[in-house]
Amino acid sequence: MPHDLLLTTEIDILVLLLVACLAAIAFKRIKFPYTVGLVIVGLILSGLASQIEALEIVNPPSARQNVVLSSGGKINNQSSKK
Repeated sequence: MPHDLLLTTEIDILVLLLVACLAAIAFKRIKFPYTVGLVIVGLILSGLASQIEALEIVNPPSARQNVVLSSGGKINNQSSKK
């Protein structure tokens, strides 16, 4: 059932975009900085992700963080050799 997983992922992304759009409207009305507001909304969503299964997409796997950090070190080492 790979189509179900793809459809679920697409719906999750659309819901996150809808949340971002609604947040933008709300932050514009109360004259609050958009970027700061999105960080706050992201923190709230990641806090709720452990309790609500539908928000699972917000918390990426921890292995992804290790890959990004390890590749960043290699890029810095290569640039310092030049």
